[in-house]
Amino acid sequence: MWIIPLLGMALAFVQNLVPFALGTKEGALWHAPLSFVGVFAGEILALWATYFATRRYVRRRRIVALVSSTLTILALGELSLPISTFRVVARRAQTSWLLSHIERGPVDVEALPSVPGRHRLRVVYTLTFPRAGQYGTFPAYIETSNGRTFGDYDLTANPEYYEDAFRFDAGKPYRFAVVFEVGDSSLDLAANPVNIDICGGNRTLLACRVIAFPWKR
Repeated sequence: MWIIPLLGMALAFVQNLVPFALGTKEGALWHAPLSFVGVFAGEILALWATYFATRRYVRRRRIVALVSSTLTILALGELSLPISTFRVVARRAQTSWLLSHIERGPVDVEALPSVPGRHRLRVVYTLTFPRAGQYGTFPAYIETSNGRTFGDYDLTANPEYYEDAFRFDAGKPYRFAVVFEVGDSSLDLAANPVNIDICGGNRTLLACRVIAFPWKR
């Protein structure tokens, strides 16, 4: 029976890893330790108190009673925490699923007037989001052996798309245009695809997806 509270302790520790990390990162753990370890300490005490009470007072189906009590303690701890590891993993998985269902429409590549020795290109594409909400859509970039060449958003149309507070509707195609300026011989356009970096969630629950597509239409 003693293995059950040990497993409960292990799960409680994993459950509290994110609060521990946040408290250590912000330096607040040492100033208000109970705010970050109080729930964990309460879970440990409750797990072992339940274990000894079960051994002493429960005569039948001790394992079932102890497992049920352990799960109840962990559930109460989950509700008491402002954020937990399990919640972060679940929400990041949900965000990753949403990002994986973003659809990219046709891609157009347009040549722009440029000075001698330079190439200016506009890459135009559409994105359709599976659920309404805020998404971080970063300017497209080209991955090369020398690093990344980032483009700049063409803000002549729909500049509101690029604001952090803008909410995208579900199922509606949104048009994005990114302008690249490169040297004549610095980039092999046929060998290096364009990458779109899209993120969702807040700072703690941030998840991202890279969508790559070739230059050709």
